[in-house]
Amino acid sequence: MTGPIPAELGQLGQLRYLRLEHNRLTGPIPAQLGQLTHLTMLDLGHNRLAGPIPAALGRLGHLQELRLHANELTGPIPAELGQLGQLRYLRLEHNWLTGPIPATLGQLALLQKLRLHTNELTGPIPAELGQLAQLQYLRMNNNRLTGLIPAALEQRAARLVLSLHLDADEVTWNQTAAPCPAVGPSPSLRCDKEILLAVRDRLRGEHRELLRSWHPDNSIYNFQGVVATSDAYRPRVVGLQWIGWWTDPQVRLVGSIPPELGRLTHLEVLDLAGNGLTGSIPEELGQLALLRELYLNANRLTGVIPEELGQLAQLQSLRLNHNQLTGPIPVELGQGTRLRELRLGHNRLTGPIPPDLGQLTHLTMLDLGHNRLTGPIPVALGQLGQLEELYLPVNELTGPIPVELGQPGHLQKLNLSHNRLTGPIPPDLKQRAARHELFLHLHADEGTENQQGWSEPCPAVGPSPNLRCDKEILLVVRDRLRGEHRELLRSWHPDNSIYNFQGVVIRSGAYPPPPRVTGLEVIGWWSDPEFRLVGSLPPELSRLPDLVYITLRENGLRGPIPAEWGQLTQLRVLDLAGNALTGAIPPALGRLGNLQELNLSRSGLEGPILVELEEPGQRPELNGSHIRLPGPISPPASAACPETGPSPSLRCDKEVLLAVRDLLRNKRWDRDRLRTWQPDIGIENFEGVSLGGDPRRVIGLEIVRERSNASGYVPWQLSRLSRLERLVLRGNGLQGSIPPALGQLPRLRTLDLSGNWLRGTIPAELGQLRELRELHLQDNPFLTGCIPPALAPACDCPGWLCE
Repeated sequence: MTGPIPAELGQLGQLRYLRLEHNRLTGPIPAQLGQLTHLTMLDLGHNRLAGPIPAALGRLGHLQELRLHANELTGPIPAELGQLGQLRYLRLEHNWLTGPIPATLGQLALLQKLRLHTNELTGPIPAELGQLAQLQYLRMNNNRLTGLIPAALEQRAARLVLSLHLDADEVTWNQTAAPCPAVGPSPSLRCDKEILLAVRDRLRGEHRELLRSWHPDNSIYNFQGVVATSDAYRPRVVGLQWIGWWTDPQVRLVGSIPPELGRLTHLEVLDLAGNGLTGSIPEELGQLALLRELYLNANRLTGVIPEELGQLAQLQSLRLNHNQLTGPIPVELGQGTRLRELRLGHNRLTGPIPPDLGQLTHLTMLDLGHNRLTGPIPVALGQLGQLEELYLPVNELTGPIPVELGQPGHLQKLNLSHNRLTGPIPPDLKQRAARHELFLHLHADEGTENQQGWSEPCPAVGPSPNLRCDKEILLVVRDRLRGEHRELLRSWHPDNSIYNFQGVVIRSGAYPPPPRVTGLEVIGWWSDPEFRLVGSLPPELSRLPDLVYITLRENGLRGPIPAEWGQLTQLRVLDLAGNALTGAIPPALGRLGNLQELNLSRSGLEGPILVELEEPGQRPELNGSHIRLPGPISPPASAACPETGPSPSLRCDKEVLLAVRDLLRNKRWDRDRLRTWQPDIGIENFEGVSLGGDPRRVIGLEIVRERSNASGYVPWQLSRLSRLERLVLRGNGLQGSIPPALGQLPRLRTLDLSGNWLRGTIPAELGQLRELRELHLQDNPFLTGCIPPALAPACDCPGWLCE
C-alpha cells in the first residue's frame, strides 16, 4: 500500500488491532488514531512515515504493543507515552528522533522490551528507567547519549536479568566520572580508549594517515583493528588485531610496542604480526592475565623474550617467530600449561632448549628452528603427548636423537635437519616414517645420515643430484644476479646454510626423500639498487630439476630468457615482470608441460605469444599480465576490453572489478578493505573473488561485513560479469536502489543484498534471472515492492513476496 494513513481510521471505535507494517505508507501519523481507545496493538513499522509521533497516542490506555520502527519519524519522543500503563513492547528504533529520552517512560510498569536504538537521541539515560521491574531487553545504542548508566540498570545487567545494549564510550559504565588513572590497569572502556589514543602515534610513526580511525571524536567501536564487547556487562577492549602489509607502508605499523598495552587487562587477542615493529617486547605484556593469543611474528623485534610472558596463564598461542630476538628461551614459558602453539623460530636465540617445555602437556605445535640453540634435545620433549609438529632445524644442537620422540603419540611432523646431531635414527622414528605415519626431516647440507653419492663432487653439467649441489649452483649464479652490488644476496654464502639463503625455498623432504630447492623468489625494489637484482638471467638455474616457481619480478635484469629453462619440467610459475629483458619468448618454454602462470608484463620482450606454448587443441590465454595454460585466447591479447556490455574474458573481468573498486570502498568505508584489488595483483588473489569454469572467469563475489552507516551504492557495472553465479554484498551499509542491470546476469544463482540500507522498489528485471535459487533482500528497512513472480516457484526468497 502507498499514500498516507487515512485520518478516518480514528472513527473505528471498537478496533483492537491495527497492523500496517511493511508497506510504502507516507506522510504523518494521524493524531486521530489516539481515539482508538480499545486498541491493543498498533504496528506501523517498515514504512516511510514522517513527522513527529502524535502525543495523542498516549491516550490509548489498553495498548500493549506500539511499533513505529523503521520509518522517517522526527522530533522528540512524546512524554505522554508514559501514560500507556498496559504497554509491554515499545519499538521506535531506526528513525530520526531527537531530544532526550522522556523520564515518564519509567512509569510503564509492565514494559518488557524497549528499543530506541539508531536515532539521534541526546542527553542522559533517565534514572527512572531503573524502576521498570519487568524490563528484559533495552537497546539504546547508535544515539548520542551521554552521562552515566543508572545504577539500577547496571545491577540488573550484572545479574543477567536485563539484556542491555549501549555505546559504552558515549555512556559510561562507571558510577564515578573520575579521570582515568595514569598507571595501572584500565578500569573502563572509556579508559581503554584513552590508552589506545596515547599509544597511537608510537604505532603509526610518521604515517599520519595510519590509524586515522583512532580519533577522540570517533566511537571506539569504529577504531580499525580494535574489538570491543558491546552487549555484555561492562564492555571492554578484548582484541587488537592489525596485521601489517609489508609492500605498503600505509598499512604497516612501525616504532616500538607501547608498554601501555599491558594496561588493557581485558585483552584476549593481541595480533600485530607482519608489521615493521622494532625494539624489545615489553615485559608489561605479562600483565594481560586474560590473553589467549599473542602474535608478534614477522616484525623486526630485538632483545630477549621477557620471562613475564610465562605468567600468562590463559595463553594458548604464542608466535614470536621471524624476528631478531636474542638470548635464551625463558624457562618460565614452561609454566604456560594452556599453551597449544609455541613458535619462536627464525630468530637469533641461543643457549639450550629448556627441559621445562616438557611441562606444556597441551602443546600441539613447537617451532624453535632457525636459531642458534645449542646442547642436546631434551628428553622431556618426549612427554608432550599431544604434540603433532616439532621443528628444530638450522640450529647447533648436538648429541643423539632421544628415543622418547619415537614413542607412540600424535607426532606427525619432525624436522631436525641442519644441526650437529650424532648417532642413529631411533628405530621407532624410522618405522613410523616408513609407514607414512610421520614426516621425518633429517637431511642437512652435511647430512645427518649420508645418502648415496652425498660426498661425491658435484657434476659440472646436467641436473643437480642433491641439495648440496643445489647450493653450489646457486653460489655460481649469485654474482650474475647481483652484479657490482657485493652486499646484495649476502646471505648466499658458502658458510651459510642454504636454508638461510634469501629468497630460496627448500622442500623439506620427508624421510627418506631428500629436501631440494623448489623455489626462487627475489622481488626487487626499483627505488633502491641495494634491493634490485641486475645482470642476465642465469641459464644454470635449469640445473635445479625440482624448481616449481621462479619469481624475479621488479628487478633490473637484462638480456634474453635462457632457452635452457625449457628443461625445468616441474616449473609451474615463471614471473619476470618489470625487468628490462630483450628478445622473444624462447620456443623451448613450450616444453614446460606443468606451467600454469607466466608473467612477462613490462619486461621489454618482443614478438608474439608462441604457438609452442599451446597444448593440442588449446591456445594460451593472456589475461593482463599473465599467460595461463591451457585455455583459448578470448579476446586476443592486443584487443582492448569493451567499455560496455558483457565482459568477454578474465582480463576484462579484472578491469570491471578495478572499475567498481572505489565504488565499494568509498570514503566512508575502510580504504584498506579491498587493498588486494590492485592492477599488479593477480585476480585470483582479489579478496572475496572466486574463479571457475573453462576458461577461467569470475563466478563469485562475496564481501560481507557488519552493517555500518550508509556507504556507497550497489555498482551496476557488476552486471558486466557475465559468468557471475554468486553475488553476496551482505551487511555493507549500501544505499540507493538495486540496479535493474543485475537482471542481465544469466548464470546468477545466489543474490544476497541483505543487511544494507537499500531503498526503492525491487526491480522487475530480476525476474529475468532464470537460474536464481537464492535471493536475500531482508533487513533493508526502506526497500519496497514485490519479489518478481517469475522467481517465486524456483528460488528461496525471504523478504517481500507479493501476489
